[in-house]
Amino acid sequence: MYFIVGCTEKKTEDNSVIVKSNLYDSEIKLSDENFKKEYYLLKKNGCKDLKTILEQELNRQGILLDQNEVKEKVSEIKAYFDRVLVLTIMPTEACNFRCVYCYEDHENITMKTDIVVGIERFLEKNYAKYNHISISWFGGEPTLCKDIVLRINRLIKSLVDNDKSKYTFTMTTNGYLLDEQSFLEYYDSGIVSYQITLDGWNHDKKRLLKNGQPTLKKIIENLDAIHKLPDTYKFNIMIRNNILAGDRDFSWYDFLNERYGEDVRFGILVRQVCDLGGEGVKSLDLLHAITGKKLIKDHINYIDNLKIRCDNTGNIGLGNEMCYASYKNGFTIRASGKVEKCTVALNKSQNEVGYIDGYGNLHLDLKKNEVWSENILYDKCFSCNKIFSCLNNMCPFKRILIENYICDNYQSFEDEG
Repeated sequence: MYFIVGCTEKKTEDNSVIVKSNLYDSEIKLSDENFKKEYYLLKKNGCKDLKTILEQELNRQGILLDQNEVKEKVSEIKAYFDRVLVLTIMPTEACNFRCVYCYEDHENITMKTDIVVGIERFLEKNYAKYNHISISWFGGEPTLCKDIVLRINRLIKSLVDNDKSKYTFTMTTNGYLLDEQSFLEYYDSGIVSYQITLDGWNHDKKRLLKNGQPTLKKIIENLDAIHKLPDTYKFNIMIRNNILAGDRDFSWYDFLNERYGEDVRFGILVRQVCDLGGEGVKSLDLLHAITGKKLIKDHINYIDNLKIRCDNTGNIGLGNEMCYASYKNGFTIRASGKVEKCTVALNKSQNEVGYIDGYGNLHLDLKKNEVWSENILYDKCFSCNKIFSCLNNMCPFKRILIENYICDNYQSFEDEG
């Protein structure tokens, strides 16, 4: 049975229907009314064989496929990502913030020299095996360990002879210590992409210093200084807003738009606060799983009408919605040297897959690690237009815990509108 799959964009233009394939970066334009009717019937019902001219052309463009062809393409995509190294490094598990919804324990553990050396030796011995190396700095708060961050970044750049196609450095930071001078040091070491959370006008009620003092003013000052850097500095700062039930004051986005709307280097991401553990989150009014999607959509629609970029509505590419934990060579190295897969499932037994030693050896439970990178496709996956960007691995931890779990990002062609 053949069905429409893998379409990342469908639009109408001058009474024509344009369908784009994310497999071959190709598109087909349907102007003839009979072809348009046939396409919509195929979209609804599929077909048993490739008999018509349109069916054959849609198949050639990677838009109309059967399950075996889809599985083959998924395997090809997975094989590519199996040759990518994704390290999330937590140089410290301490933090200068005490966010009310945080799930971490804030243990005062900072990576010792032998673990740093172990990471360096691992990279020196293995970097040539990978098509690409992606390093994500996480915590705790990674800017508390600037020396470790710069040290490892500079090593990787030297190993690949500064070939920017061979590495990607990102950082998740609260932004409090990201002053202009520190930003320039990180930039020089290769970090050009940041996620920084600013929780709207209620930020100082949710994201305080550990001594209880407010943080928003300082972070805005840092961002303003970075924003004033010449446009020869190419970077991306994604400002994340974690919303609760009833958060409908969109004037926060007007504030950000006025400051950074003309700067293509800044964008906004909207997410809901989730209960990932900890006591503080239990007192918060969280979004309902179903009705919350409507509120998030309202936020996104508002941002989409501003000049500032909305990072919820980016283009879908092959594998770009896979979770970092689903990579075969995707690991979270904690400050203690423990190796886990997922940063939101810390200390859970399914998440712990090994440790790294001071000689650069990863000691892994291969069977536990393999479970995270399995690409189990359910019947519903084949009708999802994000199958080649997600591979049903948008959240492998949920997949592992929930039988027949399908990612929260499921979107059928009937949802396209």
